[in-house]
Amino acid sequence: MKQSQKELTIEPDALELVVAKGYNQKYGARFLKRFIDREIKLPISKMWKKVDTFVITAENERVVVKERTKNGIKNGNGNGSHGAPV
Repeated sequence: MKQSQKELTIEPDALELVVAKGYNQKYGARFLKRFIDREIKLPISKMWKKVDTFVITAENERVVVKERTKNGIKNGNGNGSHGAPV
């Protein structure tokens, strides 16, 4: 991301939610990569060309990728938030 002059911030509550959603008592952290791919990397890739600063937050038990602008934080690609329910 540094080479592309992009920035990513993960809020602590979002990190806790990623860990909780990516871990399964029976299978361990096997689902963590899939969860990150689906809920973080995919939304970022959809916004990549238009956004320079990304913020990963947790809202209503969902991991949400948003854009940080000079005026604050706004939802991702303009049509609401991304994320999976807990």
